[in-house]
Amino acid sequence: MNDKIKAILSSSYKPCEGFDSECKGEMRWDPSNGHAPRGFCGAEGELENIEVIFVFAEPGDPLAEESHPSIDAAISCARDFFEKGIDVMHKNVRFVMELCWPGMTFDEQMKKCLFTESVLCSAAVESGPISRNIEKECVRRYFFPLLKLVPNAKVIAFGNKAQKRLANGGYTDYIPARAVAPPEGNKPQARESWIEAVSVLSGEEVRSAQGQDDRSVLRQAEEVDDKDKGSKKNNVLRNMKGHKYVRTKEEAIESLNEGSFIDAKKISPFEFKKKDIFPLFMELLTEVPTEYPVNYISFLNCSGAGDWQSFIPSAMSGGKQHVHDYCKDNYETLILYKKHGQIYIEGGNEIKNLL
Repeated sequence: MNDKIKAILSSSYKPCEGFDSECKGEMRWDPSNGHAPRGFCGAEGELENIEVIFVFAEPGDPLAEESHPSIDAAISCARDFFEKGIDVMHKNVRFVMELCWPGMTFDEQMKKCLFTESVLCSAAVESGPISRNIEKECVRRYFFPLLKLVPNAKVIAFGNKAQKRLANGGYTDYIPARAVAPPEGNKPQARESWIEAVSVLSGEEVRSAQGQDDRSVLRQAEEVDDKDKGSKKNNVLRNMKGHKYVRTKEEAIESLNEGSFIDAKKISPFEFKKKDIFPLFMELLTEVPTEYPVNYISFLNCSGAGDWQSFIPSAMSGGKQHVHDYCKDNYETLILYKKHGQIYIEGGNEIKNLL
């Protein structure tokens, strides 16, 4: 982390003066058990390279093994969580990072962004309320000094709590987006809001559903070096490009042929809905003789009803159930592709041949 940014956050490890004033009796100072200011990382280059500040509500409860005896430990832990994508929240943030800086490595992206929280400590009860005076003081004590170092950086505030806290603290020049943590971060509407936030960030025009295009987001899929036969994921050519909303089945097929990621509105006047995407992929992969480009599908995981793999074979056998109907908790990104006449689905750490 940049030394000047780290210096501002380091005052929270003296410990923060708030523990003897506004935060006394409500916020916890117990670094050995993970209760200390945390959730910040990034800004791993020069200040002028920082383009976006991501502001979240507050860190969740620490994991059982978490310990933050120093600010360096807190920064390292947060970075590790985002890099590994240990839960839905971190995976969702990685999705937004890819929208912002497609084709860059994680290390490169971490020079472009700063992650922080509107309140640097977790609530007494996870996701529970925090006193307004504490919220305002944390914004005043940490957010504004950070912002002063990077006045040209844009701010994306994820979720109502982060937005209200920034506003209560006197800052309203943020780009709003829905929360990245569950339960809000599980919803398709949340992902749409992140896409829209990045389009606003990049200065792209956002058109209404009645326009010629719904919205286009700067997203380039990485090209994978097929020479690396040791990686299963590198056996697939990632040749898809910009995220595109489609209105009809015909438009979806045309966009796929052009190599575009496709999506559809959940509720819209269009003929093509979100629930139609998975059956369309099934139809193309099973009934069309030619090999289609790699197709990405993002939808909610089938938690509570068996995981998504259990539904795929029945969908392939002709039933073509709408996997979306079973989706409740977590995003999964699936890759469907046809290769040498065989159909594969890749998700998590597994590739399955469906025929």
